[in-house]
Amino acid sequence: MADLLQIVDLADSGQVQLSYISGTGDETAPPASFPFPLSDSEAAEIRWYFSEYPENTFGDAKTRAEAVESGLKDLGRLLYEAVFGSSDEAKSLLEKAGQNEQPLLAIVSGRPEFLGLPWELLNNGGEAYLVSQLAGVSRRLSAEPLDEFSGHLPTDQLNVLLLLPPSGEGSGSIAAEALTALESLPASAELDCLRPSSEAKLREQLAGKPGHYHLVHLDGFTIDSQGICMEDGSGGVTTVDTAALAGPLTGAQTPVVLINASASSDLNDVMSFAAGLAQNGVAQVVAVPLPIAGAGRVLFCENFFKGLSGGSPIARTVATIRQAMMDHPQRPSATGPLVSWDWTLPVVFEGRAYAAEAILVEEETALVPGMPQTEEERTGSELPRGGPYGLIGRHAELLELERAFRKHPGVLLSGMGGMGKTALSREAAAWWLRIGRFETAVFCSFEQKAGDERVIQLLGQALEGAAPSLCALAHRLPEGQGLDTGFHAHGEHLGQGRLDYVPGAVMHQLGDGAAADGADV
Repeated sequence: MADLLQIVDLADSGQVQLSYISGTGDETAPPASFPFPLSDSEAAEIRWYFSEYPENTFGDAKTRAEAVESGLKDLGRLLYEAVFGSSDEAKSLLEKAGQNEQPLLAIVSGRPEFLGLPWELLNNGGEAYLVSQLAGVSRRLSAEPLDEFSGHLPTDQLNVLLLLPPSGEGSGSIAAEALTALESLPASAELDCLRPSSEAKLREQLAGKPGHYHLVHLDGFTIDSQGICMEDGSGGVTTVDTAALAGPLTGAQTPVVLINASASSDLNDVMSFAAGLAQNGVAQVVAVPLPIAGAGRVLFCENFFKGLSGGSPIARTVATIRQAMMDHPQRPSATGPLVSWDWTLPVVFEGRAYAAEAILVEEETALVPGMPQTEEERTGSELPRGGPYGLIGRHAELLELERAFRKHPGVLLSGMGGMGKTALSREAAAWWLRIGRFETAVFCSFEQKAGDERVIQLLGQALEGAAPSLCALAHRLPEGQGLDTGFHAHGEHLGQGRLDYVPGAVMHQLGDGAAADGADV
């Protein structure tokens, strides 16, 4: 186990105290005065920098951002001097820790505002940051040794439960990047997407699979002073507090929770919520209090799931994420790539000591040289290929589609040509296939004047595995129900009909219908 440096908040006396815990014993420096180094206005500027500046880098915004970046470096220096420069004893403890294997750093406090300080910025005025010399940084609520997590989880497969927020507006969702990272792992991984993402459904899901999930991912949720805003199961939104959420998590022996909060969440509220989960028994909580942009999301997800599946301690995994984000700081903005300090955002809260086990990787059978490889048969109904950077800026619309399909068996997207209807439909269908909501999807283009006969043929191929008769397709429908077909694209009516199943008979009715301006079905 790595040595431990602890910065303990002595809130009642306005002081901090540094301690060093190693295999040879515990050492403590004298308490040092700690005037709070961050005003409300300065905190607001930091929030603006991360959440608004990338969208509006024009005019005076660049000068304002440069002032924030300079202030972040200075803040890290102030924190460093307040803790390690306070006495000769504190300097000695830091030097001693640096002579051994990389130590862990724990920030210990019961105050969200203290835990929310960017301790990852600690620096002595040089170019390097202290985090580069540490095995990891975590937040804790007590200086006492952590109890051990006692659950036993599968090692043959990484199991993840994903929850999506009630609204996609400003959510900063990383679900697509997370799924891509899971699919790229050498180890087997499975993702379940909870629908609806309500407290009751979560309790039901976890109670049905105790000791199964390594991670519950709360993706893009808004957190306020009362708790986390979740679906209520009937189309509305309700607030769930930490005790109510932690209960089913600890009962199901789920060791890790990942929270990437929405842009509207307050920093102290996120810190308080994450700390509350840890206080109520959740072993490890990874919190990202503001959305991460562009390549930062990819770097975060790739390194997070690689570390989680590889059995790396969570604090060390987040340290790896942070280093990757520091090494590759370019993020998209309104005026092109800019260097971001978002590596300071991911933080870890510890409620229990969790020694993760690596997921076993099955050895693949080596390919025989010269043996032809079978190619997947194509039917012509496959989804069109997406762009190289995926679908950007449409998380709210994807969530709206998701919820529309809960209420209706079919959804029509209508709009002028080139607005992105096909791209949105493709992304939604691809996502639902990947998470197992549907078994198959069919794409049919009307650019070559294909009619409803062609659509029915493609549906039949998807359902029956060949080119079936209409009778065979109709028999897949419940008795007394039918399949309505009405297809329009960019102003031209392409046909309308209905395929009905009645015992012993098939009826395929063609008729006329009004044309739509532009639609995807």
